[in-house]
Amino acid sequence: MPAAPALVLAVALALLAALATSCGGSAEVSEAPGAPGAPEAPETLEDCEDAACREALVRARLAEDPAAAAALIDAMEEPVEQLATLSALVDEEPARIALICPHLSARAAVEQCERYALRPHLFTTPGEPSVPQERTAPGPAGRDVLPADATSIYAEVAPAGAGCEEAVDRTRCVGRKAREAAIEGGAIRAAALCRDLENPTWQHECTFQAGEAMVQAVGVPRYDEGVELCLLSGEYASNCLSHLFLALSRDVPDPTRARQEDWAGTLEEARAVAAFWRERAPAFADIEVSRFWTQTLTQAWQRADTVNGVSLPFLPKAARPHFRAGAAMRLVVLEREAERDLAGWRQRLDEALADRVPYVGGEPELEGRRAPLEIVADRWPEDLGQEGRRPAVFYLGTSRRTVGETPEEDRLIVLLEALARVQPPGAEAALREALAHPSDAVSWTARRLLEEREDDAAHRPGSGLGTGP
Repeated sequence: MPAAPALVLAVALALLAALATSCGGSAEVSEAPGAPGAPEAPETLEDCEDAACREALVRARLAEDPAAAAALIDAMEEPVEQLATLSALVDEEPARIALICPHLSARAAVEQCERYALRPHLFTTPGEPSVPQERTAPGPAGRDVLPADATSIYAEVAPAGAGCEEAVDRTRCVGRKAREAAIEGGAIRAAALCRDLENPTWQHECTFQAGEAMVQAVGVPRYDEGVELCLLSGEYASNCLSHLFLALSRDVPDPTRARQEDWAGTLEEARAVAAFWRERAPAFADIEVSRFWTQTLTQAWQRADTVNGVSLPFLPKAARPHFRAGAAMRLVVLEREAERDLAGWRQRLDEALADRVPYVGGEPELEGRRAPLEIVADRWPEDLGQEGRRPAVFYLGTSRRTVGETPEEDRLIVLLEALARVQPPGAEAALREALAHPSDAVSWTARRLLEEREDDAAHRPGSGLGTGP
């Protein structure tokens, strides 16, 4: 549990004693509450004599009713105790903390709760990271991928104190100082600060946020150090590497309006990423360049209010599968009320990508028109049977798909992926029609998507929503 001021330290040290007195337990008496002679379990904050009992009461309520647990936190007289209780809960029960946030009223508590809840990777069990050598065909073996040697050069850095012993939330204090150190050029210092956290979850989250903050603030010149911090993030390392690209993509242009010079910065970032990985892990370089483009172009297409192929000639070969994927998804989302058969959707996408006239309309009206969260559902989280022989590429940042042998085949594949997720009128009929397509990659894609549509995750056990961009 993260260290805190005297109040919270007392909570940690007095927990067993408090439960023995106020909460009905004892080191010597094993009678359960409600048994003859046993003290009654507390039902309200007023029934408790100390913070340990109040925390235990909140924890008990959380297991039954998150709204009731939030009401107890709101009713605590001291804001410092509210924050300390949240810190204790998220440290021991991170998967349930997001259930409390919507019910809290105290402003400081709401803000802290939401800061925790906005890091969804903390509350899910990531897949086992895979390495490129596990496939015989090109592409990632899953969305969570790491190089064969994923040891950070900072792995042996000794812990360093951050001076946060008196902070209300020591974990948050250490994390803030680590981010500041990273941004100011002290990646090693950031790693040392994070390693001073005892809880592995928060130690890993600390290096995750430090690496992300560094790259977001400074850009590609610090990408190499950001990678090394990410590789200290344990089970979050692959997700952290993806977030570095989200940080870099903050200046990516709207692909429907961009001129060639507008892509100069993004292309330079792609070259820097490729050069870094070709030196550090050559077998991983192509996969990480692909991940760069899926994250970058997914962000780019979310800024677009129409679909065209204006930017396609300016982008390298590695980017084009991701450009097509983003374009198809954006088109289906924007025109989701249209009722078309497979040929109609194919013609519409082909026409849109053939349009090379920059869009000059008003500012994008994205509110309420973004693709729903379902678009990032991972429909191919692992290779089953002989699927490792099938070429793969990242899809919209958090999933995978196969690739076509020609641009025409590939456009049809990304169209099927989009139709299966957005489900406009006629989507199922279009998928069934594609079962008879002469391309094995197209027909296999349709079959896999239909199997999941008919029986949730039947073909893909464990598939579900991704973290999103």
